[in-house]
Amino acid sequence: MKVILSSLFVVASCILLPSMGCATIGGGSAEPTVRLSNDGRIYVGKTYTGLTRLVSQLKANKVKPGERISIEIPHNTSQNAISAIGRELSSKGYRRFAFNKPLKASSQKGLDPLIRHLEKE
Repeated sequence: MKVILSSLFVVASCILLPSMGCATIGGGSAEPTVRLSNDGRIYVGKTYTGLTRLVSQLKANKVKPGERISIEIPHNTSQNAISAIGRELSSKGYRRFAFNKPLKASSQKGLDPLIRHLEKE
């Protein structure tokens, strides 16, 4: 009986979940973006706001408190700056936000470094 119920659940999930729509963790272009520049300036989109006008600019852009906000920060951001931004957003009702650091990627021409030792010279 349990096997039948669990298989029905799996089948129902496969049918219903794609039609319900899901948000991805990686985010998309539709989610509002706040950016902290290397020199400490806060931007909403391309508009400079600073910390004091951050929430008012989000409201001007029609960002609702229930929407997820992606905050891009440099690698060397201090914990005090992160706390200040988080405090400002959460005190005004914006509690769904995530801090993201830029990804570091590099590429090199030539053999794969993981299998380079297998090649005979």
